[in-house]
Amino acid sequence: MKKIILALLVLIMSSFSMAEYFSFPVHSISIVDGYDSVFVLESSNKMKSMSDRIYIDCQGFLAQIAFYNDSKNGQNAAPEELYDLDHAYCEYLVQEIDDLLEQDIDVCLSLNIESYELPKINEFMCEGSN
Repeated sequence: MKKIILALLVLIMSSFSMAEYFSFPVHSISIVDGYDSVFVLESSNKMKSMSDRIYIDCQGFLAQIAFYNDSKNGQNAAPEELYDLDHAYCEYLVQEIDDLLEQDIDVCLSLNIESYELPKINEFMCEGSN
């Protein structure tokens, strides 16, 4: 009986820790014309229904991942959501995504939306959402 209760407790705690993360697949990354270090991510159709454009901006004063919802806010509106990064990690993140995609490895970007930890790249957290 104690083992069953312990197993249920572990299951519940692990589901809470996974709920902190917002994960989405990345199918391609490309530089935005006219910029040296601003990149657009191409994601799944499911993700596009929530965010029309996803940028990783390593060039601005604040490095960040920006989510735009043009269909809701208009073409020239401010980002709907921002996720701040430090510049060194921003450049690393772009390089890591690009390297994995060139090796034909599935890329899943996971953001901790509660504590704003550094984003994680993990091919398994997006299973079923491609």
